[in-house]
Amino acid sequence: MAPMSITIAICTWNRAQMLSSCLASLADLHGVENTVDVVVVDNNSTDETQAVLAAHRRRLPMTIVDEPRQGLSHARNAALGRATGDFVLWIDDDVRVDRGWLRAYAWTLAERPDAAFLGGPVRPDFEGSPPHWLVDALPRIAYAYALIDLGPQPFEFAAAPALATTGPAQRRAGAPAGPDIPFGANFGVSRRWLERHRFSTRLGRVGAGGILGEESDLLRRVLADGGRGYWVPGAGVTHRIPRERQTTSYLAAYFAMSGATQALRNSARAHDARLLGRSRRDVRAYLSASIRYFIRRASGDPRWVESLVQRSLARGRLRRRS
Repeated sequence: MAPMSITIAICTWNRAQMLSSCLASLADLHGVENTVDVVVVDNNSTDETQAVLAAHRRRLPMTIVDEPRQGLSHARNAALGRATGDFVLWIDDDVRVDRGWLRAYAWTLAERPDAAFLGGPVRPDFEGSPPHWLVDALPRIAYAYALIDLGPQPFEFAAAPALATTGPAQRRAGAPAGPDIPFGANFGVSRRWLERHRFSTRLGRVGAGGILGEESDLLRRVLADGGRGYWVPGAGVTHRIPRERQTTSYLAAYFAMSGATQALRNSARAHDARLLGRSRRDVRAYLSASIRYFIRRASGDPRWVESLVQRSLARGRLRRRS
């Protein structure tokens, strides 16, 4: 195991059942006794979250934090205030970790003590049978479900000069490109680097809405500051995808948030020519993508999913700028 201590951090909001499954998977880990603690931040949950935490406290060395300020970035920063490990591993409350997840990260830290951050695969766990259109389109929209697999071989992440909000799957759907970096459902950051870079409260989900990309923003700042990150293919998790997320309405809402995130970060486009107070470029993108979406959907052209993504991205940019 790694000579450094490890904290596992989870931020949760009204997902008691999935949180219970997540904590159960942690209790079954190889080497969980070598972690310093598990920090769970309850961000104003109104369901049975507290009862779930009380039940799992008997099996896990758990610290429970109540964060009244709504928002994922507030919750993540609250977790940092109570984490005691040299390295903080972050997972979402709706994942289950593989039995070797912790051991794979620990071995990498032993081999790479210079690591500023690490990341591993996120695989889907669909509730029921997903619709055929989603199965077909999943390789192109995996980013909307925090799914990532950058291959079976470890490698070092490379810094990129431009900040973006999209990953490899979204890039294939035609969205702006960004460097391949870990996703928020499964990554870790050195405590030393977290003392220099905190999660921006301008970003991050707030309840069911908000702005995306608080973790990618932090990791890119770490890379730009000279930190080194590594892909750990053996540190996998499965991400629970309930039926309500297997819909076009979920995709539209998600990519609208992604578009709003693009608008927040791309200040250069704030000077675009305006039409009724909105960017002409984004208005044209929204209208053209809408036309393509309705035509392709009506004709059965499977590219309607890509058109839905582009339409939603443009809608999110317009809403943010307005």
